[in-house]
Amino acid sequence: MMNALDYIDSPMDSISSNDPYLIVDVIELIDDDQVKILLIDHLLNNLLSIDNTPYLLGYTLYLKSTFMDNKNKILLLEQAKRPFKNAIMLDSENTTFAKAYLAHVYYDLEEFTNALHLIEQIPENYFAKLPSRQNWRDLKIQELKICCLINLKKFINFELILYKFLLKISKSNQYNIPLPTELSNTIKKISS
Repeated sequence: MMNALDYIDSPMDSISSNDPYLIVDVIELIDDDQVKILLIDHLLNNLLSIDNTPYLLGYTLYLKSTFMDNKNKILLLEQAKRPFKNAIMLDSENTTFAKAYLAHVYYDLEEFTNALHLIEQIPENYFAKLPSRQNWRDLKIQELKICCLINLKKFINFELILYKFLLKISKSNQYNIPLPTELSNTIKKISS
């Protein structure tokens, strides 16, 4: 059985596997954006459906949105909502991941109330407790929560929430700390 690393030198060959999860893993490993877009388009046109793979469909639409101009990005993010909502209701294995990415979708669409509502449903340190120990993902969720609160001007217990975020960063190794892009952009936005 091959894994994503087996395709690192020839990522387009992963298409022959007909395994959408493997192809997504390959997309996440490679740096060539043009090849990523080709693989994403292959997934969207051939392997993914709202009925069989709702989480992966939503995630792939979200990934594709990161390569698009603003108008097309918004369209893809809007399209990603439904599969993520389906995954939350029907795909118990990916429910929390679907909530996290739907929160990202809402955040990117500036639907901060919806984003915050989903973020608050994600158990604290959920991703760090997984076998893959994705502490960085918990930090990103906390960062989005802080940004939503700032954008919504909801400052009840804000100091404590910010303190917990900073404390968690201080206890994380440097490889588990995501670049706080959303927080930086939010601070810039309110400062201008």
